[in-house]
Amino acid sequence: MNRRVDSRRRADRKRWADKPSRKWYPTARWKARRAAQLKRVPWCEHCKAAGRSRAATVANHNPPHNENEKAFFTGSLESVCKECHDSPIQRAEKQGFRRDLDGAGWPVDPNHPFNKSKR
Repeated sequence: MNRRVDSRRRADRKRWADKPSRKWYPTARWKARRAAQLKRVPWCEHCKAAGRSRAATVANHNPPHNENEKAFFTGSLESVCKECHDSPIQRAEKQGFRRDLDGAGWPVDPNHPFNKSKR
């Protein structure tokens, strides 16, 4: 292996070790909950809202569980595709606002910096 691959693997292990929720994903309890969510809502809710049709493959915690075990196993879920989960949803969780725009091109999230500046 080269240094870059080794470095990334070490970083991944550290990132996973720092989050207790990582050990909850392989449990039968989570797998059953995820399957039930995707069966109940089999399409990506974000894509549907944007007028696209895409199958959901991820049961996303909305709001985020923030490493809280009770919220992880009992909090609300939404069905989303991997593309939506890995890009806009993760970015919004890190930045604190979503970048969705309405038909006129204005940010729809009240937490978006543009909408906060209007107050």
